[in-house]
This record gives sequence, structure tokens and C-alpha cells, in this order.
Amino acid sequence: MPAPAEYIGGVENSLVPLALDTVFQQQPKFNPIVFFGPTGTGKSLLVQLIATRWKRDNRTPRMILTTGADFAREYAHAVEADSLPDLRSKYRRAGLVAIDDIHEIGDKTPAQNELVRTLDALLARHQPVVVTLPQSPTDAAVLLPSLASRLSAGLTVPLHPPGPAARRLILRALASARSISLSDRVLDLVASDALKDAVKPGTVPRLLQTLLRLEQFPFASQASISEHDLRRCLQDPDHAEEPQLQSITKRVSKYFNLRSADLRGKTRQQRVVRARGVAMFLARKLTANSLESVGRHFGNRDHTTVLHACRKTESLIEEDPSIRQAVEDLKTELTAH
Repeated sequence: MPAPAEYIGGVENSLVPLALDTVFQQQPKFNPIVFFGPTGTGKSLLVQLIATRWKRDNRTPRMILTTGADFAREYAHAVEADSLPDLRSKYRRAGLVAIDDIHEIGDKTPAQNELVRTLDALLARHQPVVVTLPQSPTDAAVLLPSLASRLSAGLTVPLHPPGPAARRLILRALASARSISLSDRVLDLVASDALKDAVKPGTVPRLLQTLLRLEQFPFASQASISEHDLRRCLQDPDHAEEPQLQSITKRVSKYFNLRSADLRGKTRQQRVVRARGVAMFLARKLTANSLESVGRHFGNRDHTTVLHACRKTESLIEEDPSIRQAVEDLKTELTAH
């Protein structure tokens, strides 16, 4: 999904800069760093920005970016393959460990216990740890008390939806990324609460959805438009994004010589899994749909599955020329006017 290349949180999220600076200290004053908040408040974006800066600064040792569900899968595989020492070495030698959606490990008690031991080893060496989850560790009933205790010992940062001033900056950044010209008056109206009966202000996905709606009505960006007409333009019909998902599914399935039903079904054949991953990746890049919405469209899959598929596709784009070409071709088809 298109998003600002920086975190714009406003005064509502004034702790975030301190947390980001702490991650890159020689010996972090606070460790671990925990970002928590509802969907769309920027948890995953913050983790990605940390990863980008870590790579940009050529820091060593390398960092590990994973999810709670992926850590649990890695642990289960290591137990089955009798390779726990390798898994422990991998994580404990990392320069930074970032775990997005750590709550997804909730029903895997052995994996949680392993993570507790991993955290103890990392914290003893002052290696930074960053995690995200929807609620504070002490309120996350799915976490073992021992894990919640470790996570609560550092800096716990609540994330809130941005206020009007931050929303204006986010809208400006999103509009610039899509080459959409918006008058200051329209920006002010959309970012404020004046149109709250037509617009649900707050999170970046919602702001992007609003921007996509404005893009369909070019005259809506003009300074002369009345508040009444702007409200009418922005009143989104139910399921406005669904046709976009259907179009992506149809185009991707045709490109890979599959049926749309294959992408939305349960088959785990490699060629279907790859095509489904490409479709999910494009759905996130080209629409305002949340991970949850994309998951529902593709066979009621949960949001961590979608996130994993998108990250896998990103890796394949780097490694596999055929996938890279497929994504470029499909982007061109889907964005052609």
C-alpha cells in the first residue's frame, strides 16, 4: 500500500521519536521497545523504517525482521529437524531483532518459552529488540506472564490515530506520491473533523481510501468546491474497494494461467501460492485495503498470512526475474487508464 516514507504521528505520538532514537544507541537506554495500538496506526511501518535505516547505515551484525507467527513456525521446524542450536545462534547473534505482531505467537506456549530465553540472551548483550502488538503486553492475555514481563521492562509506546495536523501532513505526502494536486482548503477540510459524516478520519489506510475517492472526482480537489459537494464526493458506497480486488484477482489468475477460484481457494501448490502472493502484494500496493480485507477476499485468510505472503513476494522480486517481470507487467495493466 502506498504510504509516507516516514512516520507522521503528530503530537499524539510524541514518544515515537525517542523510541526510534533509542533503537540505534550503542547500549539502548530502554530495551525492548514495544509499539502497540490498533490496526492502521503505523506499527508495521515503524518496524520497516527501522529495518531500512539499519540496512542504510550498514550496521553489523545484521538484523532479523520477522513476525510472531513466523517465529513460532521457525521454532516448530527447528524442533522437528533437531536444529534448535542453529535457531538460537541465528537469533542471538543478530544485531537487532524486530518481531511484528508478536501476539500471533499466543497459542504456542513452547515457542513463547523459547522467545523468553532468546530475549534474555539479547537483552544481556544490550542488543536492541523491537516488537509490535495491538495492546500493551500487560493487557495481552495470550502472552505468558514471563514474556509479558520481559516486554514490559523496556519502553512501551502506545500508538494513536493521528490528529488533524498530522492527518494533513499524511494526506499531503500520500497525494504527492500519487501526483494528485489538492488545494489547501480541501486538505484542511478532509484532515479536520468537518466531514466526519462522510469520511472516517484517522488511520493511514482510511486517509488513503479518501484520497483514492478524490482521485475519481478530479473537480473535488479544487479550492472552489463547496463543503456540501465535497461531502457528496467522499461518501463511499459500501464495498467500494471490492471491484478493485476482483480485478486484481482476475488479472493475476489470467497472467499465471489459473482460475480466480484457485487464488481464493485452499490449494498449496507452489505455482498457486506464488500467484496468490503476487495478487496479495498488488492488492496492498495498489488499493487502500487493510491486511484483514485482503485476507477475507483471498479465502478468509488471516492478516499474518497476507503479511507473510507480501514479504515473500518482495523477496522473490529481488531473487526471481520472472516474478519481478510479472509484478511489473501486472502493475502496468492494473494502473492503465
